[in-house]
Amino acid sequence: MLRDHFLLLPDLAYGSGIRQRLDLYRPRDTRAAVPVVVFLYGGRWQYGSKAEYRLLGDAFTRRGLMVVVPDYRLSPSVQFPAWVEDAAGAVRWVRDSIGRYGGDPSRIFVVGHSAGAHTAALLALDGRYLRRAGVPRAALRGFVALAGPVATRWTDADVQALMGPPESWPATYPMTHVDGTDPPLLMLHGERDRTVSPGNSVRLAARIRQR
Repeated sequence: MLRDHFLLLPDLAYGSGIRQRLDLYRPRDTRAAVPVVVFLYGGRWQYGSKAEYRLLGDAFTRRGLMVVVPDYRLSPSVQFPAWVEDAAGAVRWVRDSIGRYGGDPSRIFVVGHSAGAHTAALLALDGRYLRRAGVPRAALRGFVALAGPVATRWTDADVQALMGPPESWPATYPMTHVDGTDPPLLMLHGERDRTVSPGNSVRLAARIRQR
């Protein structure tokens, strides 16, 4: 699908599942390999669709970036860490395939919003997911967390259920995995956010600075 300044290539498969599809937004006038943003949307790990993010694709391609928006498996069909594994699979696809579309596989950035920011943080901070997908963590040039629950404890019953048994929760907390070898991070959070406390971003930033 061609717009004035970008080409949309929808429903490219990065896995075998019905939810393992991604939309690729490619700047129309790409003359050299361009940086790639993998955008992970929010939705409380229970809802959301890549089809809702064409405005985001429009905005980033106007700035010369390629954008990949993957769908991923959602609760209640799956529990943690299925969506993190899917995100790692999408990054693997980008590393292996984006060159043929004009993207630069050496400049991959992961951006997440809300629940997607939590997933992005785990991808960047807990190297196991990318490693299991066959991708070194160094393949990520950086990650951006937008209003994410990146330094919280699970108190809502529906979230507790999808995160698995309580003894496994520490592995779901990005704060657990900060070790001083983390890729560059940008966190953005509204001071008046009443859905996800901005204290999440403050606490994770402080932990990273301490290491």
